[in-house]
Amino acid sequence: MKRLFICCLFVFTGLFLTAQEPVRTEARDIWLTIRYTYKQNDTIVAFLSGADNIGLQKGQLLKAYQSAVDEVPGVSPKKEFGEVGAGYIYQLDDQYSAFIRLYNPADTLVEGDMIQIKLQVPVLPYRGTFSELAFAGMIFTDADRKPLYSLDYLVQHDSRQLEDSIFAVIVESLHQTYELVKNRTNLPPSILTKVTEGRFKKRIPLEIIRDAKRKDLESFFLYTKAYPVGYMGKYYRASESFAGWLISNSPYSVGEVRNGLFPYYKNKVEFNKRLPEYRRDVLSEHTASALASDALGLSDNLKYAEAHNLADFAIVLGEGVKDTAALPTVYLCKAQVYLDQEKYTETISWCDKAIRAALLARNRDIEMQATIKKGFCFNKISRYNEAETVLREAGVKLNQYKDELGEADYNKNQRRIVEYLSSIRFNSGSYDEALQLLNSAIEVNNRINSYDAQVSNAGHYSFIGKVYNDQGKPGEAIPALLKAESIYLNNSDRHNSAIVENDLAYSYYRQGNYRLSIEKAGKAKKQLQEEGDLNNAGYSMSLIGSAYWQLGQYDAALAAHKESLLLREKSGNLNGQAYSWSRLGDLFKQSGSKISSLQAYKRAEDIYNKIQDSTGLAEVYALEGQVFLDDENYKNAARLFEMANGISHKSTVEALFKLGVSWSSIDTVKAKKYLLDARQKSREDGNTSYQFATVRTLARMAYNTRDKDTGDSYFEECAGLSRQMNTAYSQAQILSLKAYRFESETELDSALVYYRKAMVINDTVDKSGSVDNLNSIANIYISMGEFGLADDVLSKAILLARDISDSLALGSTLQFSSFLYSRTAEFRKGLSNNDSAIAIFNKSGHIIRLANTYASRGTLLSSMGENKLSIQAQLYADSLYKEEMQEEQRGILFNNIGTVYTSQGDYNTALKYLQKSLAVLPKGVISESYLLTQGNVAECYLGLKRNNEAKALLLQYLPMAQKMKLNRIASGMALVLGKTYLEENDPVKAAAYYSYAKQYAAASGEKEKSVDALVNLGRIYGKENKTDQAAASLREAGSLALQYKLNGGWEAYYELGILTYQVQQYDSAVVFFKQAVGLLEDQAEKLYGGDAARKIFNNDPRKADLYNKMTFSYYKMGNINQAWAYANRSNIAGIRELSGSLSVNSTDEEKNEVLRQLFSMQQAKKALEQNMLTQQGQARLETLKKIEILEKDYTNFLQDVVKRFPELKDYFQGADADEFNKYKTKLPADMAVALFVLNDKNLMIFTLTREKLSVDTMTVDIAGRISAFIELIKNTGKPTGTGPLSTRSDPMDEDKTSVTGNFRDISDELYSVLISQVYNKKKDGRRSVSFPGRGAYHLLYQQNFHLW
Repeated sequence: MKRLFICCLFVFTGLFLTAQEPVRTEARDIWLTIRYTYKQNDTIVAFLSGADNIGLQKGQLLKAYQSAVDEVPGVSPKKEFGEVGAGYIYQLDDQYSAFIRLYNPADTLVEGDMIQIKLQVPVLPYRGTFSELAFAGMIFTDADRKPLYSLDYLVQHDSRQLEDSIFAVIVESLHQTYELVKNRTNLPPSILTKVTEGRFKKRIPLEIIRDAKRKDLESFFLYTKAYPVGYMGKYYRASESFAGWLISNSPYSVGEVRNGLFPYYKNKVEFNKRLPEYRRDVLSEHTASALASDALGLSDNLKYAEAHNLADFAIVLGEGVKDTAALPTVYLCKAQVYLDQEKYTETISWCDKAIRAALLARNRDIEMQATIKKGFCFNKISRYNEAETVLREAGVKLNQYKDELGEADYNKNQRRIVEYLSSIRFNSGSYDEALQLLNSAIEVNNRINSYDAQVSNAGHYSFIGKVYNDQGKPGEAIPALLKAESIYLNNSDRHNSAIVENDLAYSYYRQGNYRLSIEKAGKAKKQLQEEGDLNNAGYSMSLIGSAYWQLGQYDAALAAHKESLLLREKSGNLNGQAYSWSRLGDLFKQSGSKISSLQAYKRAEDIYNKIQDSTGLAEVYALEGQVFLDDENYKNAARLFEMANGISHKSTVEALFKLGVSWSSIDTVKAKKYLLDARQKSREDGNTSYQFATVRTLARMAYNTRDKDTGDSYFEECAGLSRQMNTAYSQAQILSLKAYRFESETELDSALVYYRKAMVINDTVDKSGSVDNLNSIANIYISMGEFGLADDVLSKAILLARDISDSLALGSTLQFSSFLYSRTAEFRKGLSNNDSAIAIFNKSGHIIRLANTYASRGTLLSSMGENKLSIQAQLYADSLYKEEMQEEQRGILFNNIGTVYTSQGDYNTALKYLQKSLAVLPKGVISESYLLTQGNVAECYLGLKRNNEAKALLLQYLPMAQKMKLNRIASGMALVLGKTYLEENDPVKAAAYYSYAKQYAAASGEKEKSVDALVNLGRIYGKENKTDQAAASLREAGSLALQYKLNGGWEAYYELGILTYQVQQYDSAVVFFKQAVGLLEDQAEKLYGGDAARKIFNNDPRKADLYNKMTFSYYKMGNINQAWAYANRSNIAGIRELSGSLSVNSTDEEKNEVLRQLFSMQQAKKALEQNMLTQQGQARLETLKKIEILEKDYTNFLQDVVKRFPELKDYFQGADADEFNKYKTKLPADMAVALFVLNDKNLMIFTLTREKLSVDTMTVDIAGRISAFIELIKNTGKPTGTGPLSTRSDPMDEDKTSVTGNFRDISDELYSVLISQVYNKKKDGRRSVSFPGRGAYHLLYQQNFHLW
């Protein structure tokens, strides 16, 4: 029981180990001997010897050979060893046989002939001499004809011990043979005659047998392995074969020649000294050719340095013995090693040497091989015409040599010509021609029906799959690749089947079946690594990395691409390394790392330059161009695509397409020309993939210019191509194109439907495409004013972009969301997302996307009331757009800048920017951007009192925006139109438009429009004496403005103050007015343009009225000091506006010095701002930083100045309550100060002396006379006695009549009403009465007018 238990344990342990560690195998050529055959016509069924237990599989391909047979006079002719048929393994019950089709029915196969088959055999720790002999079909026997070893046993169990024992048996057998025959008298003379040549020279063979040692047998078996034909399938006695080798002077094998001469081949003297010993055997056995074959084996295993050394040795050896028959093969070997290293120029040179040597030796086969190889190299270095010429001439010569070559060599070279010509067609993009050539080659092979022909067909099917994949037809590629894989597997060719597995993985990748792609590529990679093909294993990892990326597994993708590169580097394959760098660049590009992607592409570019692979260079130029194209950097993109253009026909098609895309945003005429050329060439070539891409782009261009009919025509063509391609990706693209068509026609509901359909497909095949779809859907929702839905969609897009590690898509989506949050007043979220987008694009180096983000930031800051920062951000974006020739983007930016100036009341400047925006928008196209800009123009017209023009624009375009469901734009137009009707005193129509805007704003969440609509509805309710409704509307507006920090808040509180002021609730009015003043002054501090901007901003009667009403409210409450403070506060602001920049005029030298410093800092800031207007890009950004630093320094210095000189505080800061009153003690005893404030027809006159502050009021109707006075003083054509009045932006009422009257009469009248009364009342012994500025005049009319 114990022994049984141990046995079972061993069995189960063995099973466990087998399950955990599958046996590694390797492909080996195995030769089996035919025992007997059955023939009918050209078909033979052959029963095999030694076929059991070696791993044969039904259906495996095989080749059949006749063994070499010496002539038997009168019985049988001499037969050379050669291939006579092909077939496959057939299994009947447990017995394997070979089903063989003879190439020539006259031939036959008999016992002792051979079949060759490729088998997977276990990789053992040691494979010795006898495994190699058995694999080659050489089984030696003992003296009794019993085999010394068997194939089936050695396949599984070879070892050093086994080899030692077999050698020992053979040595003992030789010694026994000597003892057995040494005394015989009838021995053949040859066994007793001294050897005349070679290693045993002057020795007798029988004595050599007597003294035989293992090393002698090893030399013999080296010879048999080098020249096996005479021993295969014969079952010779080992002793007899050894004796025959001795009698033949024991010629040196290839291995022995190599061991004896290779160490000295670079030393000419020593080499020539040793060569004579080997000369005879080297010549007779053509050893140089055999060495060349070994060199190719090293090259196949990527041991290029060793391969070159051995090939060089073969060349020296062949030339040394003048083996003209071997030299063509040796030169061709050297060419092949260079070819394996992708050194095409060197390959061509050695091919030329091989051709010359072959012509001397009349070796037609080598001549053809070298010529065809030369043509292939011309193709690789893009010398296509020369390649075509060489291959065509080779075809002509091949036909001439057909009889000399024989059918087998003729067919072999013919296949190569077809393969290379189809490769040329493929590389040039002529896919249909390539397919025709390949299919014709398959037909020829099917007629030949040889083993090589069938294996060749596997290569053709594989190539057909590659062509279909490149055409964008993976569905058609897969059947062809499966055929190729089946042929290779039936031939036990795991290496090539694994390469095809990679191609299948790529096909599934193109279909969007990423998980199956990973599975196939992983299987291929494992097998290729076992085969030692690290280059193609690296390609497997590239495929896996790309598939992981599409599944959103960024880290896994990056790791796979890095492993790919490592495998490629280990393999030494430069082309593979360049390919891996390109794919790594793709990954960086897709992840948004522009700089890293360009660095990776540059590494690939350097390698392709090194190996002179212009086709690879064209591909890399196109990839680099795509990086800039993704960034909308069309200038650099076009430059790189031009570099790719013309390198090859195939690269030309791609370059033309990409050039068309690059120019589509700059010059549509040029773009269309490129695209039509690309379309024509891709159509001629059958390049469905690029034809599809080109036509899709043409359709988008047509839709973008509202050429619907042309766009629909291209769409139908594109849809047909998509059906041909039959891929999920192309279907998603078609749906997205249809959505874009509806979006361009502003059929937004239909656009949403098709974007959603596209997204369903993209979710499975193109996650980045899904992000694009989500952004397009969000954009439509924003246009429709559905901000909540847009926010939900953008949140999904941000999550998806993060999941797939697509930082480029993430940055763009964050930038887009920051614009949305500018509409919903979620400024903190907007700034956070905008900051993140800027960080992404700064890191990645995507300039245009960075510009887009700064443009969005400008909009966001404008909504926050940060006009200064807004303009700076937008000017920086404009400098980037200008540098990159982004005129349409600049147009959108001009509109945004115009809206900032509009919010500042600078309608003239705003209008200039808006007109620049309209100038660069597509002509005759009523687009969303066009309508938005026209609505903003109308608002400027209204601000400039060009009411009729404003109303005409709005009534024309508002219905269009509503029909197109552009609710955001329509609501903005409605607000402006409401203001127009309100100014025309038509509150009913005004209220209707405001209510429409309010309803939209409430539904969309657009807070700015809610505030605007609520304020103006409150004004209307107030005019209609609906006090409660007015107050409710205004309170809601004020609450929103405060909550979200919006600009319109001051108006809400001003109107609330008016409501309470009118019912004499002065304490409440003061609260509201005070809130309005705070908000207004905060807004004024954030204007762009300094003093000039503040002058224009304050040019609004309501702002003057705010201070006046505040002053009168405090007066009515009996708080004269506060009344004086606010009157004076307005006055100081007026003085500041009038005086502009600080000037130095103090008599105190220390004070003068600090004032000069402040003045200098102001001038430095103005100079920087002026310089910034002419700067672009980084220079502008640097200037912005300098301005920010200078402003901080100015603020800090100013605080110190005010502490040192408190009397300057009034100039720099607004007065607090009682502040100005504190200075009355500083007035001279003989001076009084008077200040006028006019509120409606109520005139307040403040008088301040050292002793007291007093207020007088009177009712006067002088507004008309003040207006006339101002108009006359502004008109320099009339005599006024003064210079022209310097005014700010002066809106003119369209209905205003011209002023008539005499300047002196009007000024005298005003003097008597305002000045003389105060002077006469207050002079009472005082030398002077000061009337400090602006008061009634400025606060009512906002003109630069000063009285003293």
